[in-house]
Amino acid sequence: MNPSNAEKGFTLMEVLIATAITGIALGVILSIISQGHREFFRGVMAEQAGNIVNQLILKLSSSETWEGGSGSLDTHPGWSYEIIPLDEVIVRDLVPGMGEREIKTDDLLAAEIIINAPLSAGSFSFYAYYPKTVRQDTITTSDSGKTQGKGPGASSTSNPFTSAVPAPFPFGR
Repeated sequence: MNPSNAEKGFTLMEVLIATAITGIALGVILSIISQGHREFFRGVMAEQAGNIVNQLILKLSSSETWEGGSGSLDTHPGWSYEIIPLDEVIVRDLVPGMGEREIKTDDLLAAEIIINAPLSAGSFSFYAYYPKTVRQDTITTSDSGKTQGKGPGASSTSNPFTSAVPAPFPFGR
């Protein structure tokens, strides 16, 4: 055999090693793409769960009491919810120089809202807080009509903002 002909090709071992390295690299790349797809799907489901819990909170805020319950949603087929009232509300506060402290309050109604998603997307847990007492605030300006026409709302001498039902404060985790 001519020595120059022996150097022109790859050996079987080199081809097998190159194929194994390429297979491992493709496996890693496909795994990363698949994980990104799952996380995107979970994010879309979390967004829908947030919209659903906002609708439920608005429904709860119009009722006199927060009661527990569960059910399915007509507007979102395959989704279900569970509302668990919380007996005790503990607020965590971060005080500079002192660290974190816990404060028990009786001024809030609280509920844990669990939204169960379809398609094996899991469940999402939210906490909602709502004031027990209805508060009405009136904000008045000190403008006595002297600055008429100098900006939006300048002709108004008082500006009452009355709220019969305060907005709920949803917090997710």
